[in-house]
Amino acid sequence: MLNAESVSSSGGNDNRVVRPALATLIIATFLFGGASRADVASLVVLRPISAMLFVVALFVAFRAAWKRQWQPVALAAAVMLLTALHLIPLPPSLWASLPGREVIADAFAAIGKPIPWLPLSMAPLATWNALFALLGPFAALLFALALPDRDQPMMLKIILAMGIFSGFVGLLQIIGPMNGPFYFYRITNYGTAVGLFANRNHQAIFLATLFPLLAAFAAMADGPKDRIRLQRVLAISTGAFLVPLLLVTGSRAGLLLGFVGLLSCFWIYRPAAVVRTGTPDAARRRRLFFLLAGGLALLVLMTLLAARASSFQRLVELDAAQDMRFRAFPVIWDLVLRYFPLGSGIGSFPEVYNIYEPRALLTSSYLNHAHNDLLETAMIGGFPAILLILVAALMAAAATWRLARARLAVDRPVLDARGRAILLGRAGMVGLLILAIGSVADYPLRAPSLAVILTIYVAFVVSGWQSGATAPRSWSGRSSK
Repeated sequence: MLNAESVSSSGGNDNRVVRPALATLIIATFLFGGASRADVASLVVLRPISAMLFVVALFVAFRAAWKRQWQPVALAAAVMLLTALHLIPLPPSLWASLPGREVIADAFAAIGKPIPWLPLSMAPLATWNALFALLGPFAALLFALALPDRDQPMMLKIILAMGIFSGFVGLLQIIGPMNGPFYFYRITNYGTAVGLFANRNHQAIFLATLFPLLAAFAAMADGPKDRIRLQRVLAISTGAFLVPLLLVTGSRAGLLLGFVGLLSCFWIYRPAAVVRTGTPDAARRRRLFFLLAGGLALLVLMTLLAARASSFQRLVELDAAQDMRFRAFPVIWDLVLRYFPLGSGIGSFPEVYNIYEPRALLTSSYLNHAHNDLLETAMIGGFPAILLILVAALMAAAATWRLARARLAVDRPVLDARGRAILLGRAGMVGLLILAIGSVADYPLRAPSLAVILTIYVAFVVSGWQSGATAPRSWSGRSSK
């Protein structure tokens, strides 16, 4: 199987374009793509950037990405193709035979007009928005797969930097006034730490995915002894900084997923073998130093912020009978069956749900998403979308099996390129798992920034998948003593 090094060996000029293009796309989506709504003003900036970089990716990265690992590229293309198919006008007789179109057909009959050629989607404008929203993630996937393995730590550092920045913004939000200037979206969860997002759940889910990345960052430390120690202390301190910020988001799902992310660190982090001279007491002192540094930072921040940890309060106060998401579940399930097998149209959930929303569920607010992306995807995409989800799940299961069984070299003072790729692949897989679990209770991947992050994690998994197929090499520099 090809790896990124061999694919990119003749594409040095392209790599000089891919690296800054991918970095620009990641930063732009975090700065302007933290909301899932289609009417946020920042999309005026983000959409042109995404479209231009999508074109660049097709010309400079598609070939290398396809040779690197064609399966995720084909899956992403299938998602875009399915969305585009929902926009093709259909003959009136064929369109009228589709399930759930009686409402629109009756409206044309009521005004005495014949049914024109109409697309499959019940909300074509929303489907166009969904198609444009896919340009950024698809471009990010092509760029990330086209990068050689040696550049993947760059992506890791950019994601961690954006996570720290988002966490710092969240800290300013809860310290400042309720409707302060650090909330960047008009419709948001005021009073909680949403960071660069509009939804507290999305901030919490993103922070939860950073814990496995920090574990990989700490394990990948190399260079002089002091540099290795500094990188590991930074990883622990950053994780300690993120824990209380996760609490103050007020997200129940984020709280549970943060626990998953923290547990995954024990699977990902692998300290390199100590081959230089050292005593057990010195090793214990180093471990104690790391624990004390992280514990102290965690204690300070939790002391400052624990009073605002509303996620615990919301977890205790959860009332399923009053929670709109639980009450709407039967209605949405009926819509899945009503529009099966082709769905109501990608992106059409709010418009279609409003047609069938029971009077008992009418409130001053509306349900913009199902708060269960698997259920919503089945409703709007039908059987083809369900099939794509199953294919993605099978690919993820195969990658997880290989990453879990991959053996690391145990006699090296630092990880080699293969070991770094495997650990980064494991971190990416945990990130994908957290995003998937979060999608059961929310819609994180509707935010452009998290959709782009998902494709970066896929690239990490691909790198680990390919490296896991090879056997570890022994370290020739090990002392004979």
